[in-house]
Parts: sequence; structure tokens; C-alpha cells
Amino acid sequence: MDQKFDLPVVELLFSRMCHDLVGPVGAAVNGVELLEEFGSEMADEALNLLGSSARVASKRLRVYRVAYGMATGAAITSLSDLKSLVDDYLEGGKIELEWPDENIGKAFSLQRFGIKLILNLIICATESMPRGGKLALTVESDSSDVRIKVTCQGESARLAEGVANAFHTDVNPASLDPRTVQAYFTAKLAEALNSDFQFTEADDVITFSANVSSGV
Repeated sequence: MDQKFDLPVVELLFSRMCHDLVGPVGAAVNGVELLEEFGSEMADEALNLLGSSARVASKRLRVYRVAYGMATGAAITSLSDLKSLVDDYLEGGKIELEWPDENIGKAFSLQRFGIKLILNLIICATESMPRGGKLALTVESDSSDVRIKVTCQGESARLAEGVANAFHTDVNPASLDPRTVQAYFTAKLAEALNSDFQFTEADDVITFSANVSSGV
């Protein structure tokens, strides 16, 4: 796969990541300040704040590393490994995850870019569920292709303003913002994989689908 992105798109992705990390990192700083100001008097509360904030930041960084970076390889080699990553990402939220049976994942091979596409589709789905709900991944395969479908269903599940347009890869990157760049990045990734990416939206249900060559 060979896909290049304009610098403004990369900058917007970094803006998204920084925005998502400001909360837990700021909370960790607050924990340090509690220790500095009150010492042992607030030690338990400060350490709990530090620990929980560090865990949240670590989980988000692991997801971003796979979704946007070069690291998949030995770290994520199966749907089971990916589920563990997604479970951590969703922990503490209001989204219920439905995942394919482990034996289904053994029937085909998905490498770095296939895993990356699934994870980015899941990120798109979670951002479309402001009040939580059910997020389901299904996969089917034949001799050459793996069919991926990510469905999210919940109260007020919808694509945010501008997101549907950003899923079209011919959109002007200058029209993107930190809210819509995830959709554009996902669509460009799908396009580079020749995956016939599609999405539908109706009655609190959104479905994303793509076909990926086995072994990609």
C-alpha cells in the first residue's frame, strides 16, 4: 500500500491525538501537584489519580500507535489481539462490544493494513455514538477477500456534521477539521487497499463496510 497525505491532514490528526490526551495527562499533573502540596495527607487520592490517568493515556496511545503509526506487526497479529486493544479503549464507557468468535479469525489472514482499517472503522463508529450503544464487528471470508462490517446502534447514533462528506476521498483537505479528519483518513486508507468502502446511516444505526484482500 502506498498512500500519502497532505501536511494539513497530518497536522489535524496530531491535533486530534493531543486533544484526546490533554485530559488524562492534565489529570496526572493534578495528581503530582496534590502530592507536592499536601504530601502524605493526600497520597492515596493523588496516587489513584496518577494511576487511573496514566492508564487512560497509555490505552489511547496504544490505539493511536496501531491506527495511525507503523506499529502493528508482532504486536497485533489476530482479531483476538485486536479485541484486547479495543476492549481497553472502550473500558469505562457506554459502548457494548460484539466481536467475532475467535475461530472465525483463524480462517483468514489479515496483516498490518487490514488490522489498521478495522481499528479506524471502529474509531469512526465510537465517535458516532454520543450516548453509547452496541458496536458490532462481523467478518466473512472467501478464497481471496475478507468482508468487514462495523455496525453501531444506539440512541442518537449519527455521523457528526461534515463527517459524511469527509468520507469522500475527493473532498478538499482544506475543508477538514479535527472532528472530520478521522473519516477522511479512514476513507483514504480504504481507498489505498481497494476495499470498496461504503457506509449507511438510518434510524440510530450506522454501518461501515469494506472488502480487503486476505493477507493484507
